Amino acid sequence: MKDIIAKIAKDHLFIETLKQQGSDRLDFHDLGVWGIRRALEAAHKAGAQRTPRERQLTRELKKLIARSTDIIDALDGTICDGEPEFSKLRKAVSSATKALKGGAA
Repeated sequence: MKDIIAKIAKDHLFIETLKQQGSDRLDFHDLGVWGIRRALEAAHKAGAQRTPRERQLTRELKKLIARSTDIIDALDGTICDGEPEFSKLRKAVSSATKALKGGAA
């Protein structure tokens, strides 16, 4: 997803990078509304191009994360809390949540 967003920023807004560069000249841009409109349309189109299978997988992953989080919350502070597998589950759910939001897993 980051690649798609970066490509849209470059192609439609003429912004070379979305990384903060620590300079007002590089971090702030004057943009015409027509460029913003094209960028938003491209982002919408990119999201709409997901297949039904991808949308189903996203829904199921959200459910799995929610249920796993409920289990972690229920067991938090119990004797299971010190178990290595419990720690692995906590890390796996955290990674899946980040991946679902488009961050690094």
